[in-house]
Amino acid sequence: MNPIKDNWTFFRQFIEEFEWTGAVLPSGRFASDALSRFVARTSSPRRILEVGPGTGPVTRRMARHLSPDDHLDLVEINPRFVDILNHKFETDPVLKPARGITQIHCCPLQEFEADAPYDLVICGIPFNNLPPDLVAELMDRCLSLLADGGRFSFFEYMYVRNIKQVVGNRNSREQLRGVGRELKKRFESHKTGTDWVFANVPPAWIHHLQARSVPDTRN
Repeated sequence: MNPIKDNWTFFRQFIEEFEWTGAVLPSGRFASDALSRFVARTSSPRRILEVGPGTGPVTRRMARHLSPDDHLDLVEINPRFVDILNHKFETDPVLKPARGITQIHCCPLQEFEADAPYDLVICGIPFNNLPPDLVAELMDRCLSLLADGGRFSFFEYMYVRNIKQVVGNRNSREQLRGVGRELKKRFESHKTGTDWVFANVPPAWIHHLQARSVPDTRN
């Protein structure tokens, strides 16, 4: 593993694909641990889906807790990141043991076809960069892929919506208010907790939701 090369690649993709990359650097160790906390706390066999793994920092942390009875799907929209992930699963001593239980899919989440529900869904999509209706679609898709009692974990940078609503333009403020409304709807029906990760660049909240009876949240 070459962290400097990973960070440079991630930064280039941040410049070229800001909407979907959403960060200058990959998630740090503490944020990665918080995102994958339920991988460490649950027992096999498990079906796990990671959406938007990027260069694989969270994947690598969770790989330490995987067993041959687990199944891991990675859904990544960026072909450059998919190439990096494939290379890492062939060469990284932490990831190589999980190669046989992992499938990497280069496609949008909306086009991904799962063959069974998941116990855990971990999402690295930067929701605060996206239009509210797309945030609603992606979050509902993640929740719909969970088995009963399954866990959905995702990140957002601390107070980014609050800050941008002060310094952003009118369109940005309206977009972020809409994102906030969509997140709140799903927090009210599914949220179980939030980890505060200050040792990350930037500091992040890791939100955890749990599958229950899923109401229609689009009205």
